[in-house]
Amino acid sequence: MLDSSRQPVLVGNGDWDQFTVVAPGDLNNDGTPDLWLRHNSTGDLYRTYGAKGPDGYLDPTTWGAANTRVRVGTGFKSSLYPTIGSVGDTDDDGYADLWTRKSDNTMHGWPGKEPGADGVTLGTPYLIEGITGGSRIPAGTSLGAGQSYSSRSMKLTMQDDGNLVITSRAGKVVWEAGTDGNIGAKAQMQTDGNLAVISSTGARLWSTNLVQKAEDGPGTVTPGLTDNGYAILQDRGNLVLYNAKGQSLWATGSVIRHDYNNDGRSDMADWYDYSDGHDELHVFPALSNGTFNNPIHAWETAAGNYWADHMKRVTGDFNGDGIGDVAAFYGYDTGQVALRTWLGKGDGSFSAPFASWSTKPGNWTFDHIYAQAGDFNGDGRDDIAAWYAYGDGSDKLYTFTANTKGGFNTPFSSVYRAEGWTAERMKFATGDYNGDGRDDLGALYGYSDGHVKLITFPSKPTGGFNEPIHGWESTGWTFSNASIYSGDFNGDGRDDIASWYDYGDGHDAVISFNPSGADGKFGNRQEILNITADSYERSRMQLVTGDYNGDGRDDLATVYGYSDGRVKTITWTAKADGTLSSSLHSWEAPADTWTFTRMHMIERYSPA
Repeated sequence: MLDSSRQPVLVGNGDWDQFTVVAPGDLNNDGTPDLWLRHNSTGDLYRTYGAKGPDGYLDPTTWGAANTRVRVGTGFKSSLYPTIGSVGDTDDDGYADLWTRKSDNTMHGWPGKEPGADGVTLGTPYLIEGITGGSRIPAGTSLGAGQSYSSRSMKLTMQDDGNLVITSRAGKVVWEAGTDGNIGAKAQMQTDGNLAVISSTGARLWSTNLVQKAEDGPGTVTPGLTDNGYAILQDRGNLVLYNAKGQSLWATGSVIRHDYNNDGRSDMADWYDYSDGHDELHVFPALSNGTFNNPIHAWETAAGNYWADHMKRVTGDFNGDGIGDVAAFYGYDTGQVALRTWLGKGDGSFSAPFASWSTKPGNWTFDHIYAQAGDFNGDGRDDIAAWYAYGDGSDKLYTFTANTKGGFNTPFSSVYRAEGWTAERMKFATGDYNGDGRDDLGALYGYSDGHVKLITFPSKPTGGFNEPIHGWESTGWTFSNASIYSGDFNGDGRDDIASWYDYGDGHDAVISFNPSGADGKFGNRQEILNITADSYERSRMQLVTGDYNGDGRDDLATVYGYSDGRVKTITWTAKADGTLSSSLHSWEAPADTWTFTRMHMIERYSPA
């Protein structure tokens, strides 16, 4: 071993040819680097600590002491995993993580964890497939007036007036830097990892303004910031900054969710359970003013193939192509559970479903699953998070990351509670609440003493979740009177949570909660819609959020089942200040043609 001032040192004995050496960093926080040693033939992974010698420098011979090696993993034979390595702690949980490349060229990751009774320090593996399509903007790139990058759903343009804008397929600006009036300005993907707009005189007009630590200057402290980061204008519409490790750090929040016909506007979809036993998926295409056209018959199946009450449905872009898809957990009478995907074709219809994950009877109980969809690892594909409520009172949060085909990988867990949480007291939503380009999990929790609280579970780069952050709370709300939804109603690039609240006296209101800090904590309570008494009955509504007019702000829409048997779509579009406009009524089905209770509207998260 060599450095700038010391002589070569023999490290260990003559068995190094049996191992692949991995450098995960300082594993025990003693200020000296440590190693992992993969035994190539047995697949065992050993930890060997480094230590300082009498001179205060690292004594590398300590790495080679066979009697101090501790086995921390198994199953990593070189015949299965020709390449193995580590870049340290990628998810900031205090434990180094491992990556491998298999002989079939696929990459897998193992999150680090506290050693168990068996000494193993690695958790459940997950597939690493990289970031799905879009236009990559490397460090050092400049965009001058009139120049642009395009993805399947959006265009990023440096306008002649000096404004950097993102325009949707619907022809509307959904995000802007606000730097108009500066002719000659250019956009730069800077080598320090920030995106900026620079004037013709060299002044910085706008920037993502990320700093690694507070002493680096004013800005948003982002520990994951590295030099030579890059940006991707994703096919799903989001402009996301990544560090050199491929971890998302910042995003414009310009993704258009559940756009099934590829026109730049969100649409609605339902699963309809017909009385003769057959089932269909319908799509309600949104028009330019946010109202809805007649539904499209998007996919159908014969009687006896599916039971609607055996499904937990979510929507998302699971293959990252910018077109909305549908996925569902299906619980069979045998006790088996499977996860299926219906890929959107882009014309408002869906391909035949396929299953990518299933479990045998006795492993997962269908009724214990609470499914939510979002891009939790920032790779441009929506994943599924499953809050699982065990029969013994414990709870665990699993992530099914999506693969490039729109199917799902084997789940891994993150947050766990042996007791203290009750899933029936939680109403879930998903969105990017801290603006880092990864969706998070939000929940309204109703405590046994009557008070309620909004909670955020921020996502990690792996797609797992951090410990919860507690936000707004109240003793004046009734949990059963609130239902929650998620969307960026004010267009600031971060999702909000909105609650449709039934006051019990006949009138209702929609209350919005904006993230009040960079960590995604909820505060900033604002009433964004007040509904006069006896206008609507909450039990007759199935609400879905989305950007239905394509203006970059999420709106609220519903199908409404009237007492006389009619069914109608209603939209409340969002204004620039985040409040909602008066209702817009559109498609209507006469009595006895559609049955409201047979419609199952599909959201990104479990209906509340």
